[in-house]
Amino acid sequence: MATRTSVTRTRRSALTPSRDIIGCAATTTVDLAPAWFKEVDVVGSFCHAADWHDGERVHSFDRALAIMAAGEAPLDPLITHELPLADLRAACEVARDKRSGAIKVAVRP
Repeated sequence: MATRTSVTRTRRSALTPSRDIIGCAATTTVDLAPAWFKEVDVVGSFCHAADWHDGERVHSFDRALAIMAAGEAPLDPLITHELPLADLRAACEVARDKRSGAIKVAVRP
């Protein structure tokens, strides 16, 4: 989920050249100058929704968090790769490479 701070930090640490996908659920103001300087392609994504659950309209992120908190779904199979924080660039490359088979890449301290 993109926020002003997360997008700014991501732009400043982006590899050159690269393509970044930003998913944002709310209106925000973002300084895209770092992306311009580093020749980064920025692509927007709107991949969530609000659905009806138990008679209540619930945002998909809130529903997913509730499922995770309740332990209603096994999450371990979703994390296909796990790398240490020191290998952050490699983790980003694995996540970006469709041939890696990555679903979710976890970065651990």
